[in-house]
Amino acid sequence: MNNLLLSIGIALIFAELFVPGGILGTVGVVTVVWALSLMTDTFLGLMLAITVSFIIIGIAIYILIKLIPKEKIKNTLILTSSLNRSEGYSTSKDLQFYIGKVGITESTLRPTGKAKIEGKIMDVVSEDKLIEKGKMVKVTYVDGTKVLVREIEGE
Repeated sequence: MNNLLLSIGIALIFAELFVPGGILGTVGVVTVVWALSLMTDTFLGLMLAITVSFIIIGIAIYILIKLIPKEKIKNTLILTSSLNRSEGYSTSKDLQFYIGKVGITESTLRPTGKAKIEGKIMDVVSEDKLIEKGKMVKVTYVDGTKVLVREIEGE
C-alpha cells in the first residue's frame, strides 16, 4: 500500500511537467510525504526519507528535461505569440482617442483615481504628482487601458 501511494505521488509530480497548473504537483508532494510518513517510525527518519526522495525526484526531472527536445518544452511551456495592434488585435476599449482631451478629476489622484473626460468617468493615473478632486486635467498618454493625465495649471 505504501509503495503504491509513493508511486502515485511521484507519477503526479512528473505529470505536473506536462500539465501545468500546480494541482497535480501539490497533490503529488502531499501523497509522497504521506506515503513516507507511513513507512517510517521516527520524525528524523521521515525528514531523511523526504529529503532523499525529493533529491532523487529532482535529479530525475532534470534528466527528463535534458532528454526532451528543447523545442517541445519551449512550445509547450512558453507563450511565444503576442497579441498586438499591428496584427489586428486591440483591447476592448480603444482609448487612444482620448489623447489630448481635457477633463475634470472626480476623485483625488494619488496617483490613480477617477476623472470625467468627454462625459465619461474613467480610471486615470497622474503623471507626476497628487492632483486634487475638481482639477482640470489633460490626457497625455495611453498604453492599453492605462490613461496618464497631467494637471492643467491655472485652470
